Amino acid sequence: MIRKFMLVGSFPFLLLMILIVSITTYAATPQLVIDPSQRFQTIDGFGASIAFLSNEVFVMKEPYRSEVLDLLFKDLGTTILRLRTNVDTEFTNDNDDPFVTNWENLNFKKDAAQVWTAKQALARGVKTIVSSTWSAPPWMKTNNMLHDGGHVRPECIEEFAEWVTAYVKGYNEIHGIPIDVFSLTNEPDLATAYDSMLVTPDEYVQISQAIRRRFEKEKINTRLTGPETMGSLHTITEYVPTLLAEPRSVDILGTHLYAENDLPGLARTAEKYQIPVWVTEWSKLKKNEEKGIDESLTLATMINDALAIGNVNAFLYWGYWWNETTPEGLIIASGFDSWYETTKRYYMFKQFSKFIRPGAVRIAAQSDLSNLKVSAYQNGDNLTVVIINKSNSAKKLELAFPGEGNLSIYETSADKDCEKIGAIKILSKSSNTLNVPANSIITLDGPWKHDSSVKYTINKLNTDESSLNGKSSFTQRLTVADFEQNDSQLGSYNGPNSQVSVSLTNETVYEGSQAVKVEFLSKDWIGATLSLSPSVADWSKMTHISFWMYGNSSGNPFNFVLEDNNLEQFQFSSPARIDWTGWKQLLFPLSDFKSRTDWQASNAKVDGTLDSPIKGIHFFTSNSGQGTVYFDKIEVLAP
Repeated sequence: MIRKFMLVGSFPFLLLMILIVSITTYAATPQLVIDPSQRFQTIDGFGASIAFLSNEVFVMKEPYRSEVLDLLFKDLGTTILRLRTNVDTEFTNDNDDPFVTNWENLNFKKDAAQVWTAKQALARGVKTIVSSTWSAPPWMKTNNMLHDGGHVRPECIEEFAEWVTAYVKGYNEIHGIPIDVFSLTNEPDLATAYDSMLVTPDEYVQISQAIRRRFEKEKINTRLTGPETMGSLHTITEYVPTLLAEPRSVDILGTHLYAENDLPGLARTAEKYQIPVWVTEWSKLKKNEEKGIDESLTLATMINDALAIGNVNAFLYWGYWWNETTPEGLIIASGFDSWYETTKRYYMFKQFSKFIRPGAVRIAAQSDLSNLKVSAYQNGDNLTVVIINKSNSAKKLELAFPGEGNLSIYETSADKDCEKIGAIKILSKSSNTLNVPANSIITLDGPWKHDSSVKYTINKLNTDESSLNGKSSFTQRLTVADFEQNDSQLGSYNGPNSQVSVSLTNETVYEGSQAVKVEFLSKDWIGATLSLSPSVADWSKMTHISFWMYGNSSGNPFNFVLEDNNLEQFQFSSPARIDWTGWKQLLFPLSDFKSRTDWQASNAKVDGTLDSPIKGIHFFTSNSGQGTVYFDKIEVLAP
């Protein structure tokens, strides 16, 4: 391959960083690897809401009504039901004393459809009832309305706690419906023309602690979730520091995924605070939007990313059902017409909810192919593996599963609806191949016994200092590049069918005022180059290399190659993936770079020893396409 270079400014030293797209060559049959020794979160379940349109199924004629309920609460395998807190229970103040409840002035008769549906769901296997509050009763709010936001009046915080306590207690004692999880507000960062309520982090703590005091007094074991903001990034940055300070204001960190998200941040938050994380609402479909396979694969991808990147314990879709006006439900229903339709996303959701049961533990899974999304779950002697192929071509995979079992194969695609298409017998140390159709999701599920004597390596590259063998810092640091000087030697090159642009930018930075921005459209290969002074190239006493990279959760695989003083190239032991959003520190040992066996320059002295001064670092990804990548602050370190 002949490569032509275009440089910006002079180029006195050899290049340090090369971004290469579409150059990695795989084996004939790419692998899908699982590693049960790497265990992550425990799954609490899957579910959805019946808020606002609970009447659609309630008024249906039989047998259609029972058919819908059986589909959603039996066939789908969901175990969580999300209700809308009934504001009518205390639409007017029961009395003037928030510490004395006048039960005769409370109304538990105006929520017939939700109450009936909840009972039907419990009878069919639902285990957890969640109640989310869209608004407090108007008389408690600053705007005296259910809609258009408004805050809880400071003098009504205890009244709010009294109302919530009476609601939870009444639904249990009067209706026989235990509210297992309660949220004091839905989307506290959004005022809408429908029921809504604004709650700042400080207000949230005051209200939550008032509720906790009442629950403790009444011996109510209901857990609190929240803040259920529009996006997980807002949850983490604005609410977590306040809500999770002791005493904690929530028992489960709940979030929606509509606005800007940081799924890796959710995982780090869960680990830092040792708290379960639930996605309590998400949907994509809007009015008149296509309801086909592409939209459904978007749902499947969101669920998989939330589980495999965000480490969430539960995923709740927006609506179990919805009407034809805004068809956002897993089922489209018209109650008075006694008509319903299962959607493609119903079956996409089923590929997760039917097989990944509460109590399952996510285990490490990795595929060589960047356009596949994979995740795996172990529940005792049962294994579930989910594979999503959003590409337009079928993929053949070799399954590297350390154990033996018989796994059924279920497929949802344009012409299949969670259909069992066969089975595969897994044998340790034997070749097990699987075909994954284009634009499909495959779930493998069945009995499987782990063979601990067989070990497949899954890369652990994406880490940071605090998670490296318990170390929180290094005593020796050498900054290789911080990109703060405008005269940095940046350059680029590309294949005949590709484009690339490399520049310094202040659009997003990790530290200081500038970072490197690489924009590319690749159909063969592209590269970005940065030259450095020899004063930062002597790494002979260093043990690790670190740099900051801004990811976009693209799933693209990437790897690193170091080029030493003798032009010998050393590659990191296994590729990683861009499975995070936002800035992330990538840290890895220099000892894990091994001399390349697939290619070396003809003039390289190949002796297997990484010799300083280092002359180059190559960063590359094997995914054709277009995108933007940012880099900042490269360091080498030693204890």
